[in-house]
Amino acid sequence: MSRIRTAALFAAVALAAAACSTGPTLETAPTTATETPATAATTATPEAMLLSYAYEDVDVVEYRLSIDQDLEMHVDGDVPPEEGQDLPIDAVIRSVIEGPVRYETSPGPDPGTTRIRIVSELTNVTVEGTVNGEPVDGTEGLGDAGTIPPVDVTVIVDDRGAVLSVDGEALGDMTEFLGSSSGFGNLGNQQLGRPVGPAFPDEPVTVGDSWTEVTETDGPDGPIVTTATHTLVATETIGGTDVVVVESTYETEAIEIDLGELMTELFAGLAEGFEDSPGMTDEERAELEKAFDDIAFVVRIEPSTSTAVSRFSPDSGLVVSAEVDVAMTMSMFVRTPDQATGEVRSLTTDMTIRQTMAYELVTGDGT
Repeated sequence: MSRIRTAALFAAVALAAAACSTGPTLETAPTTATETPATAATTATPEAMLLSYAYEDVDVVEYRLSIDQDLEMHVDGDVPPEEGQDLPIDAVIRSVIEGPVRYETSPGPDPGTTRIRIVSELTNVTVEGTVNGEPVDGTEGLGDAGTIPPVDVTVIVDDRGAVLSVDGEALGDMTEFLGSSSGFGNLGNQQLGRPVGPAFPDEPVTVGDSWTEVTETDGPDGPIVTTATHTLVATETIGGTDVVVVESTYETEAIEIDLGELMTELFAGLAEGFEDSPGMTDEERAELEKAFDDIAFVVRIEPSTSTAVSRFSPDSGLVVSAEVDVAMTMSMFVRTPDQATGEVRSLTTDMTIRQTMAYELVTGDGT
């Protein structure tokens, strides 16, 4: 596989993983509760409760996480194919990913806040799939498409569960970006980069009440807005623990990222030595400069919706279990000089990724 195609595929996978698996830098609007009128079919509702998280009372919270992931990818362009493989490429990748997610807590900078370091490395991975209808063995030929990159991020939350800030890694140079998703920790709407569970309102709620949460993610071209609607739908008892059940819907607006300038800087650095070469003719220098003008790297993530069902224990102040469903569609167009020949090549990638994530509380005490 040529360098340009390898880089582009890894970039697409990294973006998709970041968008589905890592939390944003957030500005959270106050949540507002609204009452849903009871109907004749409803039973008596419990007394309204002021719900809050108790992260300040524990040192470590650990969840067992299982992710079922389906990824479909179509790749086409005029990149010279790898020997024995032609474009277009159609890949269908299915994976099951399991492992622990650990929250290490400490006092936050202000009263009523907690600093949480979220650490996860999901190494138990089973991958299967096909490329152009032919089965592949594990991740061979798939890059990192079936896996989830490690997470190590620190967030500040208030006692209602709203994320106030994220201390993630900044976007490094393009070489780092092409190999990992760490630079895109500010994309997406929920999940591994923030504590599981909804943000609660500042007023008591009971069964049938709904409230909204609006967050703004720092995107490369301005804020990316996610609107969450939470509804307390029931109370249950699980293994002797009383829980409230909250259904959530997260809607994130479309995201378009133009990385052409960053790509130009990368290739200009690689080609600087060639431009200064005494053996390069004026015509060759002109062709090289034109190739830089033709560079493009545009990523678009379509508007997305994810849903979650969280079971929260008012007594312990922790989410006992949760199921999260995420779906995302993205496209990417890359046009760059081939690093071997200097000839301008292009590549288009269309990808759909779906995840079902199941959290189960393992421990949540100070030991």
